[in-house]
Amino acid sequence: MRQFLCISLILPLLACAGGQKPPAVPPPEAPTATAVPSPAAAPSAPISAGQLTGGWGRTIRSGVAGREGFLLDADGRFALVGIFSMDGVAWRLEGDTLILSTSTERYPDEQESRLHIDELTPTHLILSGKDYLAGSWQRSDLKNVTGTVTYRQRIALTPEAVVQVELRDVSRQDAEAPLLARRLIRKPGQVPVAFTLDYDPSLIEKGHDYAVSARISDRGQLQFVTDTRVPVLTSTAPTPVEIAVVPVR
Repeated sequence: MRQFLCISLILPLLACAGGQKPPAVPPPEAPTATAVPSPAAAPSAPISAGQLTGGWGRTIRSGVAGREGFLLDADGRFALVGIFSMDGVAWRLEGDTLILSTSTERYPDEQESRLHIDELTPTHLILSGKDYLAGSWQRSDLKNVTGTVTYRQRIALTPEAVVQVELRDVSRQDAEAPLLARRLIRKPGQVPVAFTLDYDPSLIEKGHDYAVSARISDRGQLQFVTDTRVPVLTSTAPTPVEIAVVPVR
């Protein structure tokens, strides 16, 4: 037994003398920390139709002085303000996509535009997509003129009839009255035809005169027009207003 102990003590000394290091003893492993899963990010609240309802406006991007906008009504009605190349029809919301239906005088069939809602706050809206209505919008307090279009003749309108109502600044007699708002009503039924004409109140100037007019086309032919001035936006103008049209001679 003593021999065995002596040999075991001498061998490491001989290894050191021969330039060899004794085998290293690995240090004890540090305890592994248990990974704690990070809490899942809270999902963003879905967009509701109520957040979009109301008026939105912006400065015209084409460099022309003025403003343009649109109105998303609670009942699904979509109206364009200051954009006369097309007419608003309806709107709806699918997730974070705003779907707008429009038409034009030349192409009356409805066309849908799908715009992604990139940002929405109580005062700011950013839409992206391949459409003129894409871009940045701000809350706008739009106003409207309501009324009816009617005539005395006992003539029925067909389903192809179109009623057009316009709001113009008629202050200057020597120049074409600037167009402030327009509304096309397709398949109006029979008179009286109710209308809502939306406009931007920032375009209304104190001391100016404003009037509405209407025309009715049926099967591509102009049938009725306004032949008298119908004032609006004054303290004496009736609300709602009645626009009487007469047959085209």
